[in-house]
Amino acid sequence: MKRLFLIACFFTTTPLLFGQFEPKHTFNIELGIPVPMGNKVFKGMMKGGVAISPYYQYRMKNSLAFGIGTQYSYFQINNAKVSAVKSAIGGVHSAGVFIKVSKEKFHTEQFATDFGVKFGYCQTYFNTNYNDSIYGKSLQVGSLTIAPTLGLILSVDEFSSYRFTIGYNIQAYGFSPQRVGNVSNGGYDPSDFNKATHFLLVGFGYTHYFHKKTF
Repeated sequence: MKRLFLIACFFTTTPLLFGQFEPKHTFNIELGIPVPMGNKVFKGMMKGGVAISPYYQYRMKNSLAFGIGTQYSYFQINNAKVSAVKSAIGGVHSAGVFIKVSKEKFHTEQFATDFGVKFGYCQTYFNTNYNDSIYGKSLQVGSLTIAPTLGLILSVDEFSSYRFTIGYNIQAYGFSPQRVGNVSNGGYDPSDFNKATHFLLVGFGYTHYFHKKTF
């Protein structure tokens, strides 16, 4: 009985002595491969390149977190799949800013989840040889963005962790073959040209904690 009492005291007082890891200020960077989705024309004519998002995040004691950062994505023309643009060279660049609202929950000192939504604005550049020859420059369009995201976080030491991330990004601009300088419709239905552009993002991230774990 005495031994059981001592064990119970140990497990009761240990959390008070060591505390729980509750980071406030973090720097995060996420890197992944975007997969074209949603808009049938965008999905058919483009292929994923890279997407990157560095941002600062502040976490409150109730696990609610707020972030602010920049975002960039690149898609390449899929020449092998679309005969109408076999001679096209270039791609689609999007760069902008966002704010993030999320729930970052630490289940243990080593494992956490971060589920949230990024709201932002991007300037998109259609940089192709077709546009250069027709307009003498890249075409561009501005759009609002929204992206639900999920991060599975694993801490590796007192100041850092890594995460697996998955998100779905919606950019509020339509996509057509003319965006990349193709004069024809490329066999696509014009009714699809005004549908918002979507992409799935799968990747990894790194987090730096500005204060080490306190015990």
